[in-house]
Amino acid sequence: KRIPPLVLNGIIMLPENTIHEIALIVELYLWIFAIDDASDEKWVSLDEFVTLKDKFLSIGQALGARGHDDDPFEAALVSIVRGMVDAVPDYWERDLWTMHLERLMHGMAQEYRWALDYPDKTPSFEALLAETRWSVGFPISAYSAIPLLRAKDSGEIARAVEASGVAIRLCNDIKSMHREIDEGTINSVALWAAEKNVSTAVAREYVLGRIAAAAQTAQAALTGQTPIPVRRMILDTVHFSRVFYAETDYHLFEIY
Repeated sequence: KRIPPLVLNGIIMLPENTIHEIALIVELYLWIFAIDDASDEKWVSLDEFVTLKDKFLSIGQALGARGHDDDPFEAALVSIVRGMVDAVPDYWERDLWTMHLERLMHGMAQEYRWALDYPDKTPSFEALLAETRWSVGFPISAYSAIPLLRAKDSGEIARAVEASGVAIRLCNDIKSMHREIDEGTINSVALWAAEKNVSTAVAREYVLGRIAAAAQTAQAALTGQTPIPVRRMILDTVHFSRVFYAETDYHLFEIY
């Protein structure tokens, strides 16, 4: 059920690239969802999840040259990284990509820790957002798309990607708020409401304002020096996420 919106997202990110390169982005997103499900559903323990993080980082550093075929998570990541490196060897920035993989996994691990403590202990809204802007999946996907667009990173791109991660995470949390409250899981909108002692309706309006501000920050960061395909990839993905999450979310998407 996640494949159709992810394929659309991949096409939005790489509208003029080959089917193979778009497929690599879609496969990466599916891999991220699989890892996220493993932590959310507690399919592995926290210690096992941290061990997975170390294995994945070694795959990134080795440019996909090593991994264990009997582990589906590792085998899938090896295939994805190897495919991307082979597609754009002159543009692939190994250390930068691995840094964003580390941020993704660190954010997911921190969410796992918070979930184990919740509701007895809760993070602040800002502490949650500081981690989940990276674990939402867009930053690592953006730093996979940038080399596939035959471009290199810059400070302005980094600022735009981080701001976009904030916007997309909060779009997700607004849409999933009622479901996550019913499930007894952490949600940033509900956290802000509790911190400020206001209703979730008031908190929702505040978070909508944060989404708009983050989107504006991303747009302002991308100056005329940013390659047009990269600028379009970042801003169009944010726009797609805002429209998509206004209607549904990746956990509940159905085709009718």
